[in-house]
Amino acid sequence: MKQEQLDLLKHIDSYAQKNHDKCWCVPFDEGQFLHLLVSIAKPKFILEIGTSIGFSTIWLASAAAEYGGTVKTIEIHEERAKTAEQHFTQAKLSNITLLKGDASALLKDIKAPFDFVFLDGGKEHYLEQLQILEKNGCIKKGTIVAADNAVVVEGKKNDKLLAYLEHIRHSGKYTSSYVPFENGLEVSYCL
Repeated sequence: MKQEQLDLLKHIDSYAQKNHDKCWCVPFDEGQFLHLLVSIAKPKFILEIGTSIGFSTIWLASAAAEYGGTVKTIEIHEERAKTAEQHFTQAKLSNITLLKGDASALLKDIKAPFDFVFLDGGKEHYLEQLQILEKNGCIKKGTIVAADNAVVVEGKKNDKLLAYLEHIRHSGKYTSSYVPFENGLEVSYCL
């Protein structure tokens, strides 16, 4: 990763920590882990659901840029998408395609296979979105699926997250492991 990209990520992280009402970004160490995963696995086609202001996208895309990989990312919130685009320009990354709109609706028209999928929108939509991707042939043998905010919080509504975790861990389609970052990350590999 280039130093100016790392400096930009530190700036975005600092902003995000002070402005939780405007944007949500993965913790810095989780971003580093995603960068490492992509650097090791070298996925050619990456899909991210939940761009926010582009923090995790830059981690993914900067790693993918090293070997010619691309990132397609989806954001529903217009203002966050605009900020993300500015961050992508500042990071000098040209391997990112930003789609604006509701991910569950947009995914229905996506039929291309992905090598890496990062779920970071509303966790209540993870299973629905994964199943759309499975149905459309976007998930194949060897696809890595990483889901942020995978921690089950006692006393909160976890039904839809638990359904996602049940599917990813027990459907027989994936091998999966929980990584205990601040909000939890479930990393799965399609068999």
